[in-house]
Amino acid sequence: MSIYVNPTQFAVGEDLDVYPRDPEGDHAQLAGVAVDAIFEPDTLYCGPEQPPHETYVTVETLQARAEHVRSLRSWR
Repeated sequence: MSIYVNPTQFAVGEDLDVYPRDPEGDHAQLAGVAVDAIFEPDTLYCGPEQPPHETYVTVETLQARAEHVRSLRSWR
């Protein structure tokens, strides 16, 4: 389970500092379900100099379909 409030989703002056967080309540709600681990970082971003993404997901069937549609569009 991942519990994370993403600061990049808040604009300057928005309510990030007062966004409700309740780790104990979150954990209590998860106690009755099959959760083996909780990933709960304070931050994933280090600022404007953050490194590029290191993990990528490729959905082969979806990607093949998208490439097919692009090829049809370029044919026109």
